[in-house]
Amino acid sequence: VTGVQTCALPICILFFGVLIEPLGLTLVALALDRGGMPFIIVTLVLTGVGSGVRFMPGTLHGIGYYPHQIASVVSLMSLMISLGGTIATTLMLNIFNNTLSQAGVGFSSGSSSFNAIAVLGPADQEYFREKAKRGIVLAFYALSSFGWLGLIFMLALGNVTIGKKGHPNKVVKGSYLGSLFRGEKAREVE
Repeated sequence: VTGVQTCALPICILFFGVLIEPLGLTLVALALDRGGMPFIIVTLVLTGVGSGVRFMPGTLHGIGYYPHQIASVVSLMSLMISLGGTIATTLMLNIFNNTLSQAGVGFSSGSSSFNAIAVLGPADQEYFREKAKRGIVLAFYALSSFGWLGLIFMLALGNVTIGKKGHPNKVVKGSYLGSLFRGEKAREVE
């Protein structure tokens, strides 16, 4: 079909984002554990680039598969992004709190956490900082594991090339990498 290109660019961009984000999260945890503000900043930028790069191609990928259900796909992707953020925050907060609890660090519910930390002695404050840092590092490692799992699932996606006006979309159902090995061609979707 003339006018429709079957390039792997959309899936490659999505793969790049899904690869860079968990790599950045893993390196954030490593940077927090080892210290060094420049390394922490670089890893946060890497994570942000990965997140930013994967948002729109993921939605466009869904639209390419279901071109007549654009509103549903966009709504679902928006919901999943919010739900993922909520689950990630809950996961990280629970790991952080459990790490502090296991270390014997706790505050009474009537006092402000900052005030309770400020009245501790220097040795106790250092102990608290070390345990808090450990909780944050473990939380980032746990979060990055979900990103790596997402990368494995992303490898099972097919490729979608959205056609220009008047030309149909071309879709590779199943794994795009598998279709390359099997020599399958993209099929048109109206």
